[in-house]
Amino acid sequence: MHPLRFLALNGVAVAVLASLLAGGPWLWTGAVLMTLALVFLDETVGDSGSSPSGPWAAFLNGSLYLALPLLAAISALYATYLSDFDPFGLAGAARNSFGIDLVQARQAASLYDLIGGGISIATLYGACGVVVGHEFIHRLGRPVSLAQGYALLGFTCDTTYAVSHVFGHHRNVGDAARDPATARRGETFYRFALRSTWGQICEAFAIEAEHRRRRGKPPTGTDSPVLMGPAIPLVYGAAFAYAAGWTGAAVFVAMAAAGKTSHLAVTYVQHYGLERRNGEPVSAHHSWDSYRAATNALLYNAARHADHHMHMGRPYYRLERRPDAPRLPLGYGAMLALCYVPPVWRRVMARPLAEWDAQCTAADDAAPDEAAAVNR
Repeated sequence: MHPLRFLALNGVAVAVLASLLAGGPWLWTGAVLMTLALVFLDETVGDSGSSPSGPWAAFLNGSLYLALPLLAAISALYATYLSDFDPFGLAGAARNSFGIDLVQARQAASLYDLIGGGISIATLYGACGVVVGHEFIHRLGRPVSLAQGYALLGFTCDTTYAVSHVFGHHRNVGDAARDPATARRGETFYRFALRSTWGQICEAFAIEAEHRRRRGKPPTGTDSPVLMGPAIPLVYGAAFAYAAGWTGAAVFVAMAAAGKTSHLAVTYVQHYGLERRNGEPVSAHHSWDSYRAATNALLYNAARHADHHMHMGRPYYRLERRPDAPRLPLGYGAMLALCYVPPVWRRVMARPLAEWDAQCTAADDAAPDEAAAVNR
């Protein structure tokens, strides 16, 4: 498939931006587009093939840097809808530059329209903010990319994820006792969400304290990303509060929480029930993969998760299919919807987990035979 498919999420963000300028029922645009892509297109278009080759790296990298300005502009426009004045001068700019009467659009917007806008933006916070932010936080030697990663994760009030994910999850994945981002078999999404959220925050602080101890620094300091990162969502919340008071701040927190919930659902799906045994190394066998074309185009190959764990520094457009990785029975969109209904989720996952167990048993049975052959 053509590399331009990875512009899909930026395309949705541009559509949401345009919907905010149009107003009315158009504010539902983002929610409708994401639902169509992740649920319906995912199961009708089918799987994607190999990763793109050729001189596309600079373009595919550069397109990621559109995420932050797009989310910032979308957030500022939506805050303007909640306000009773022009807090950021956007209404005046829209009128002078494009002849668009944003004030009239704001006055005509119903509560139903505003809810649609909030859902659309929350969806982008969870997709554009987290997925692109995740890509950036793996670029440890690039300060500009790291800074953008933290800024994007700020839209879900989850900057500590940058530390817990890179330095904790990638080391401990599959060890449910040590990794709060690995969902235990039989654990409902709701129990996992509470355990994982608190666990990842604590893990980030513990990892940062250890890193600072090794460098001979005190446990806390203004140069600590774990301590200073939360200032980013505070700035975003303050901007919404400036525009619309406590209502604006509450709306931002609600959208951030919804975006974080969708991120937790993805995390739940990616490793559910794939727990390593004592001493077993991390392998592609410990991540659920999906190769649906729509999901991987829209979410920057996030569903090729096994290859990401095998090569955490590999850019998204180079991630490949792994024949040794277990496959989800449906695409990400459908699986994310099912995880919110625990009885249905357990029923759908019973067979894939049984097959995974059988493969583990077969590997265990083959190991003594291989060892005996070597010793002959």
